[in-house]
Amino acid sequence: MRRLLVLAGLLLAALVIVACGGDDDGSGDGDSNDTTTAAVETTISKAELIEMADEICAASGDTQAQLQAELDSAASPAEAADVYDGLADVNEGLNEEISALPRPEGDEQEIEDMAAMQTEAVGLIRDLASAVRAEDQAEAQQIATELDRIASESGQAAEEYGFEVC
Repeated sequence: MRRLLVLAGLLLAALVIVACGGDDDGSGDGDSNDTTTAAVETTISKAELIEMADEICAASGDTQAQLQAELDSAASPAEAADVYDGLADVNEGLNEEISALPRPEGDEQEIEDMAAMQTEAVGLIRDLASAVRAEDQAEAQQIATELDRIASESGQAAEEYGFEVC
């Protein structure tokens, strides 16, 4: 059990997966405001998007630190799993907040790709919580490996785009 908690702790330290994109499915309600919103969204610059998203990500820093402290003190796999559930919730919320931001014209696909990585990461964090709760070390390790890959790719994509905090 201790090894599972150590694995969980290392993962949280490696998983400062912060949403840097949105998951706009393009579904509108047909309201005439959809056109107006789309027109406004194309006027944001890349620098403005980066600044707004980085502010959102920075605001989650205390929550991320609190989750790390909770994981460090977790006395059981169930407690560690609860922390992972909290981490998934935080990242899902960040992804939703950032997805509400307008996007620079021409960068839509790049933002969508980052959002897809974040959505996948949130699902995997939830899977990790389940594996840790079940004390399934092999499954937790497999999920951890996949999360590490996504965290690396997501971080690289965010850095290449220009995000400084996200």
